[in-house]
Amino acid sequence: MSDDAYEYWAGQFGKAYESPAFMQTVADKGLMPFKMQGEEFDRYVKERVGYMRDLAREAGLIE
Repeated sequence: MSDDAYEYWAGQFGKAYESPAFMQTVADKGLMPFKMQGEEFDRYVKERVGYMRDLAREAGLIE
C-alpha cells in the first residue's frame, strides 16, 4: 500500500472513531469499541497474524 493510501485510510478510521453515529452503531450492534489506527493498528495486526500463524503451526495446519 502506498504511503498516500495508508494515510488516507488511517485518516478515515480516525474520522469514524470521532463520529457519534459510528460509535452509536458500534453500541447498537454490540461491537467492542476498537479505536486503533495508523502505526498502532499496523503493529497490532502484525502481532495477531504472527500469533495465529504460530497456533496453526503448533496444530500442524501449516509448516
